Amino acid sequence: MSWISRIAQPQLQQSQAELAQARADIERLNVELDEMQVTVEGKDRQLRASAEALALASSEAARSRRLASQLQTIINNERRFTKQMGTELAAARKKAKRR
Repeated sequence: MSWISRIAQPQLQQSQAELAQARADIERLNVELDEMQVTVEGKDRQLRASAEALALASSEAARSRRLASQLQTIINNERRFTKQMGTELAAARKKAKRR
């Protein structure tokens, strides 16, 4: 072995070890990235499902408010009708008493 080989051999071995370590680190990071991607995709699906559920709940709440408003209108109309019928009944009784 020449003197250059003796000097360069340890540096070459160290560089090869560092390269192997870097490749192992890259592989580990790729696995971590894959796991993170799966996690992010799962969270994305959850958020989309939550948004759909919220939109449906909002739609149902709006429908409930419309129905409550319609019911209140019906109740108010019934009250007016009942009051009007009471007034007409009182007038008819008064008229019947005068006869």
